Amino acid sequence: MHVEDDIVPILENDIVLLTQKGDDLKMPQFNLAKSKISYFLKQMSAILAYKNKIRSIVIPGQETTLVYIQRTLLYGPLATLINPSEIPQGTEMKSPVKSVGDSSMKYLLEILVLTLNKFNKERLAFSDTELKEMIAIRDEKERSNIIAQYSKLTDEERAIELMNQRLGLGKYAVGGTKLIYAYDKDYYDLERQKRLAAGIIEFPGSGNGEMLPPDGRDVDENGFRIYNDDEMEKNGGYDNNQHGDDDYE
Repeated sequence: MHVEDDIVPILENDIVLLTQKGDDLKMPQFNLAKSKISYFLKQMSAILAYKNKIRSIVIPGQETTLVYIQRTLLYGPLATLINPSEIPQGTEMKSPVKSVGDSSMKYLLEILVLTLNKFNKERLAFSDTELKEMIAIRDEKERSNIIAQYSKLTDEERAIELMNQRLGLGKYAVGGTKLIYAYDKDYYDLERQKRLAAGIIEFPGSGNGEMLPPDGRDVDENGFRIYNDDEMEKNGGYDNNQHGDDDYE
């Protein structure tokens, strides 16, 4: 179920370009496109060999110069790819002039547009401030969820829970086991349910696969659950000072 529901959709989305356009490269009319794509891959393969060697500290102008070098390394091969007058050696062409109207050029532009649209749709672009806010919101959700769970316990149950936490027993022992890095089908679902219960979504609109707040609950602009009066008064409510000393025990 985890493979079919979580992994397969990711892989299918990742190779969508191949499924939509891959078979076209087998057609004779797209020989020019096939040749130009092969040359583009050779260019990028040669460039990637230097990706860890070209650093701002070793070039004049440092960060300012590095930006222009990065743009040249990316846009240069792309310009060659979509330029009809740039024909790789060994490509069978009756006339270079005909390459301008060759169906391969339209095919290459379609591939480029599909790739850029896919990139713009999937990219995660957050500023440092936005990342800090997201982390703070997630931490507060976890804290609020823990407080809500503790408030439902009796004094004896709370004492046992705190003892387990100090000794790293039960659910607090996960950090010392392989569950922290290895796949476990039961723990995979448990972690997902724990995040949903706390209202935690990795990134808005993605992450756990949910499109709406868990269980249809109303949430505020920051994604926190909105409690009605009955819920707030349930079990007598929660006094901020009631268990404040428990947080550091």
